[in-house]
Amino acid sequence: MMIEENKTKSKNMTLIKLLENIKFGTEVKEIGDTMEVSPIHANILVKKGIAKKV
Repeated sequence: MMIEENKTKSKNMTLIKLLENIKFGTEVKEIGDTMEVSPIHANILVKKGIAKKV
């Protein structure tokens, strides 16, 4: 019997606008840049005052 693993990705992404410069991986994102992140990451960044939801 073979069991197939479910590898679906969540398509819920939240658009945010940065209020501060941040380092994101190897890139530096600047003030005013927009990016899509998961809802939980968006909430964390908003609470810290680093970004706002668009």
